[in-house]
Amino acid sequence: MSEMTSAYNGTLMNSQSTFQISTIFLLFSLFFLQPCVAKAEEPMAWRIRDIASAPVDVVQLRDKRDRVIASMATKQLLLIYSAMVAIQEVAEINAELFVVDGKEPNAFATVGKDDQNVIGFTFGMLALIGMDVDAAAGIIGHELAHLKLDHMKERKKAIENSSRTTFTAASSKYTRDNERESDYLGAIWALEAGYDPAGAVRVHEKLYKISKRQVGFSGSHPSSIERLTILKSLVRRLSK
Repeated sequence: MSEMTSAYNGTLMNSQSTFQISTIFLLFSLFFLQPCVAKAEEPMAWRIRDIASAPVDVVQLRDKRDRVIASMATKQLLLIYSAMVAIQEVAEINAELFVVDGKEPNAFATVGKDDQNVIGFTFGMLALIGMDVDAAAGIIGHELAHLKLDHMKERKKAIENSSRTTFTAASSKYTRDNERESDYLGAIWALEAGYDPAGAVRVHEKLYKISKRQVGFSGSHPSSIERLTILKSLVRRLSK
């Protein structure tokens, strides 16, 4: 079967069907994502469930000027969306999953319009994990844990209490305890949903390697030897 490719930014068409989808410009809580750039252009995003259900093998994502900015394999996003559905059921919390433009491998959780929970994967993160669905499950579990444990409220309070006149990247980060809690709960949820919690370890090993060789890398999930050691210990305990 030959590979089918279609463009996503309005109408997707092939010989058998017409499929509607639109580019979304993120309007949710942007100061949480880029707090020091108050007037930054809103990032483009696409709902992963829409792309995953497309009747083609490859989807071309276009910007508002109709320029192709990325090509996505629907198979990869279907695996990720399936993991999202399974882990949401275990975690008893719902969120909308997006792919967001961005070359750096990042993922985030936030609250959007109408108090909708949102999880985003950048192009860079999707490239990093590839078809490793267990790695995707680890990320999803971690981000859902941030939402379930209301870590967003803690971040907002820390920013509001800051005496600085402008936000900084440091003031917007989760605390070390927040990250540990989300690593722990996310790994448990991934396992309960049928995924290998070692996937989270693989993600952080890759992120750590990038941080060591790439000056100025500012991933949203900074990895360290300490964090990797704790994650590996957790996975060993869960695997017994």
